[in-house]
Amino acid sequence: MLSCLVLQVLIIILERRFGNSQNVTVVMMMMIRDEEENVRANLGKWERIVDYLVCGVDERTKDGSGRTVAEIIGHKPHWIFYFRFENFGQGRTVVLREAWRKFSHASHALIIDPDWLPIEKTLIKDQLDFEHRKFSFLVYDRNGLTTRNVAWLIRHEEGLEFRYRLHEVLVLPKNSIYNTTNLRMLSWQVKEVEVKGRRTWHTTEHGNATNVGHSMSYKRYLRDLDLLYLDLEELGPNDPHTLYYLGATHLACIDAILGVGFHKLTEQVLYHINQGIFYLEQRVQPNIIDLANRIGGNSEETWAAVRWLAHSYHNYKRDYNKAHYWYKKCHEMDPLRVDCATFHASLYRTSGDYTSAWNSILIPLQFDFTDGQRTFAHNFYIYNCTLPLEASLILLPLLEAQKPHEKHFLDQTGIPGIPISNWLILLAFGRRLLLHAETTCIDPSRKFISAQPEDVEQAHHRYDSLQEYVTSAQGPDITSRCLQHQSAFAAANYDPNHLAMLVRWGLHICDDADTDNSSSRKRRDEL
Repeated sequence: MLSCLVLQVLIIILERRFGNSQNVTVVMMMMIRDEEENVRANLGKWERIVDYLVCGVDERTKDGSGRTVAEIIGHKPHWIFYFRFENFGQGRTVVLREAWRKFSHASHALIIDPDWLPIEKTLIKDQLDFEHRKFSFLVYDRNGLTTRNVAWLIRHEEGLEFRYRLHEVLVLPKNSIYNTTNLRMLSWQVKEVEVKGRRTWHTTEHGNATNVGHSMSYKRYLRDLDLLYLDLEELGPNDPHTLYYLGATHLACIDAILGVGFHKLTEQVLYHINQGIFYLEQRVQPNIIDLANRIGGNSEETWAAVRWLAHSYHNYKRDYNKAHYWYKKCHEMDPLRVDCATFHASLYRTSGDYTSAWNSILIPLQFDFTDGQRTFAHNFYIYNCTLPLEASLILLPLLEAQKPHEKHFLDQTGIPGIPISNWLILLAFGRRLLLHAETTCIDPSRKFISAQPEDVEQAHHRYDSLQEYVTSAQGPDITSRCLQHQSAFAAANYDPNHLAMLVRWGLHICDDADTDNSSSRKRRDEL
């Protein structure tokens, strides 16, 4: 045993001194049950970076999952074995141990799911090295709204395991042969794909249902809750990870039952609301946060718990005082993430406090999406759709209330120092934001979240009315005036972040202060 350990340490030293990306060998592993269609669609896309494959097949599988793996990857060294799946942590740990037993000479280990479809051009194997112990890549969640960074590519070693029955966490061995935990971010990108009508493990609620469902169905979430309560029983009532996911899964049950929008609160829905809030409030207790920090938990889970508490009190409980409290808390915890400031602005807007709404929305408008790039629950849809939509809806009543005959429009809206002549720019800005939101929310499977389609159409009419007012009052040369005002605006002595904000959202193209509403409609239809 000692001689084996000494040999492994010697190999590591030699790798660091002489190794390069050409010496990297990757053993990829996954576990499957009733995943033949996903395997056939996705597995071959990983081939360029894989040297060895280990696949654990649940012995209760009803299709040709294992056989299909062999067909696709059989020309490379592989090990396909059958086992009995009990939960996700247990299953992945079994596969990890088999990978070490069969291919311990591989330098790197990659864990994937069968529904992961890699964007092949991003898979650059040369990015792997021997200096880093962990490597993280981007996964687009199957909900189509969020991303997460997953560090499921690590230096291969004995003793790797997963903890938790659900939402499992990769745990490195305590007596590791590596003396570093440093991580490298890769360019790799993966899409978590769920195809309607495709039979998979997820669509049958972990393989236990007779009818094909989907991965975000109520039945699926109820099974998830069963596993989470088992973890709570085993790990105790203070485990931060389990508390967060119990709260988040109860809230997910609500959307699965009701869908998006406002609905009558039934006894069943109220149960999940109250349970979700209960576990999330437990998760954000100071002693739980302290415990999470001490055991190396994901600090972003704490932020997410606060964010979902704000959401729950805003949209489910309609307790706006508590919603304000949690939104402020959420923004203070991570000012560069746009989620809470955006939805807080929505709460102000629907309450009729447009000035506070503008002051709130102004903060995230100044950020680039990458400013708030995080590893967990990173919602690009909020930045691309909800944020500009909210901002355009907030600007509209302020613009209507502050026609150009007023001395200073922006003195009352949170950006002091911009003269009234730039009211035109704010009008163009609001219209630009509204168009931007439409182009990113155009997919029929998406919802506007903070507004109904008829509200958006009404906003277009109101912006058109403002444009007609300005055209009749100022004359047809409004486009050139807008450009002139923008030039003066840029040269003025005021916060440069505000100019950067306008440019970031495309206002350097000043033609969007259209004088022809029909052409505006035509371009919007084309978008």
